[in-house]
Amino acid sequence: MLELFKKLTTLPEIESFIQGASSDTDIEARENSNIEYKEANQKFSNTNEIGKDVSAFANSEGGLIFYGVKCDPSDPTKPQAITGLDAKNIETFDRVVNSSIHYPVNGLKKKLIPDHNPQVMLVYVPQSDESPHQNAGDNKYYVRLGSESKPMPHYLVELYFGKRRRPKLNIRFDHFLQPTLQSFHDDNFSPHCPLHLGLTNSGRAIAKYIRAVFIFPGDYIKNLKLVTDGTHHVFEIFPHMHLISDLNPLGHKVWEYTANNEVIHPGTEVSVARFQFRFDRALLLESDTEGNNPIFEWTTYAEGMERQTGKVILSSLFNPSSIHRVINN
Repeated sequence: MLELFKKLTTLPEIESFIQGASSDTDIEARENSNIEYKEANQKFSNTNEIGKDVSAFANSEGGLIFYGVKCDPSDPTKPQAITGLDAKNIETFDRVVNSSIHYPVNGLKKKLIPDHNPQVMLVYVPQSDESPHQNAGDNKYYVRLGSESKPMPHYLVELYFGKRRRPKLNIRFDHFLQPTLQSFHDDNFSPHCPLHLGLTNSGRAIAKYIRAVFIFPGDYIKNLKLVTDGTHHVFEIFPHMHLISDLNPLGHKVWEYTANNEVIHPGTEVSVARFQFRFDRALLLESDTEGNNPIFEWTTYAEGMERQTGKVILSSLFNPSSIHRVINN
């Protein structure tokens, strides 16, 4: 359909195209699952039809809509003639497409033929990777069935939602060497350990309006703080990280990462923070204690993404080559 959209650039070319359907020499030019004709020589009285047809094509295989072409009353699938385009309908189309289809359809193209005093508005609607798109005019989802735009059955809406591309944000961290018991301080806590956190997008869509919450229980770790390179203030390096412990009734340290003006593309990663902390030796000596007391818990959010959650225990932070058996003397 995109090639046909590019090919049709003049009124004679469009007239030739629709005449092929009128004479039955080109059955593919009739209204079908990929082509729709609309009269538009008078101001649109039902703007819901715009959102209905555009969303239906996007939710199906894509297609072309010819605004300014009349169909044969005795055969509604057969284009009959170019009847012209009311200039006000151009603005109306743009307004409806930009405000009444959720999510917006990416890759939609439009051209006026001819450029001056246009008689036809030709619209190309691609098959969308973000379907299903909803027509906000009546809050329904549409699909092309033959030459008509019909409401989607409920099972089909569920199927399309299952296929929609979405972001998926998970936590990534750098491993560090497991401290030896001999290195622990007199307070039974370890030396300072590094914790570099990042966010990775393993989904198929760009992550927007990103938020991540990190909860550090206070029972078995202490001296948790953000660290820098020594030449910059901590919030110059990590401007999106904020301590919100005061909001937590349990007294845990809670950090929040919020980035409303940045995105994470699929298959990429951003650095979130560099912490240092000390942990209680009980986490090394007692496996039940370690399993029941994660170093931190995390939750990630992004537009269009189901919330992701997880817990990270101490041993998962260690470089595997440095893990050694600990004996409590």
